[in-house]
This record gives sequence, structure tokens and C-alpha cells, in this order.
Amino acid sequence: MWLNYNIVMNKNQNSQNPVPCPECDNALSIPENFKPGKIIECPACGTELEVLSLNPIQLNPLEEEK
Repeated sequence: MWLNYNIVMNKNQNSQNPVPCPECDNALSIPENFKPGKIIECPACGTELEVLSLNPIQLNPLEEEK
């Protein structure tokens, strides 16, 4: 199930700057060569996040189906 929640960074920020995890606010660094559509996991809370775009950075938290 997808949550309808996106984190959008300011256009002046690039993927080298950390972006906060939408669940725990832990700083996440997204590598510049990371491809949209890939999944990253927050090391602090374990939330899986889909990278929707890199410029600007948009993250979409994934929710496990129960």
C-alpha cells in the first residue's frame, strides 16, 4: 500500500545535502547516481522509501501490506 506523502526538497538543494526521513527526521543522504524508482531504507527507523525524483528530491514512504 502506498502512502500519499512526499518529501520535496527546495530546488536549490541537491542530492548531496541530507534530506529528512518523513517518519523519524533522521538525515538521509541520497547519492547523485541513485536512480528514481529505487528503494532506500532509513537506517534509524527502518522505513522503506521510494525515490521518486532527484531534482528536486522526492521520497515516498512505502507501507507494508497486512
